[in-house]
Amino acid sequence: MQRNVGVWLDHRHATIVSVRGKQVETRDIYSQVEPRVRSTGGSRCAPGAGPGDIVSESRRDARISQQLERYYGDLLRAVAGADRIHVCGPGEAKRELSKRIIADRELAPRLIAVEPCDRITRAQFVARIKEVFGVPIKRMARA
Repeated sequence: MQRNVGVWLDHRHATIVSVRGKQVETRDIYSQVEPRVRSTGGSRCAPGAGPGDIVSESRRDARISQQLERYYGDLLRAVAGADRIHVCGPGEAKRELSKRIIADRELAPRLIAVEPCDRITRAQFVARIKEVFGVPIKRMARA
């Protein structure tokens, strides 16, 4: 039976919906990427702070890059056994993940779509992935 996977992601969090037949499983992966902090003011140190208290931007950017690499690696492992992969999300993260999927010889032919998608609830995302992969959606009966 085919395993179809939908991934909604941004740089902080990913929701993975796995569909096999009519069975649906969801899983969350968190990135552990530290938030970008923008300092205001000049480049002077605060009173009592020394040169060792300042972290250079290049070191911080390198650390964030390593954290994102780990995050995308976790996501690639999560979708590794999928027959078809659908990726969506609000920003650059979906494109970054799709580039990594395309670079992988085994996963590249399985990527069926990359689409923009705003923040949505888990239930909305599950319904969207069911629709994409042709799984019947249970509708509530109206009284």
